[in-house]
Amino acid sequence: MPTILVVDDEKMVRASLRCSLGQAGHAVVEAESGLAALDLLRQRPFDLVFVDIFMPHSDGIETILGIRREGYHVPIIAMSGGGHRMNMDFLAMAKKLGANEILQKPFRHRELVSLVARFTGGATPLTRTNRAPRG
Repeated sequence: MPTILVVDDEKMVRASLRCSLGQAGHAVVEAESGLAALDLLRQRPFDLVFVDIFMPHSDGIETILGIRREGYHVPIIAMSGGGHRMNMDFLAMAKKLGANEILQKPFRHRELVSLVARFTGGATPLTRTNRAPRG
């Protein structure tokens, strides 16, 4: 069973994703900030990470950069309902800076499950590493 890390400062969004992904047979771990997400990644492997773009303290872009800087190769899906702000497309920026895919909120359950299936491919956390070997 793939294990997915959901990073979003909004409790209701995390609960909604946990419910949808759980119904699809995935284990879900939640983090309410980018800093908490990095701590969790240091403790255990994940098959996929969902990261909200607009969060206080450490936003999604900083979180994605931190995940990549620490050498994790776990697939990342950046998500946001914020759209364009100040003529900047933050989802497109997230993809250029390390996210594997983007997801515009609100999204449908079918779209979410299809995207997860594309990235997990049936792998389990016990047989897959999300960090590059050092050396």
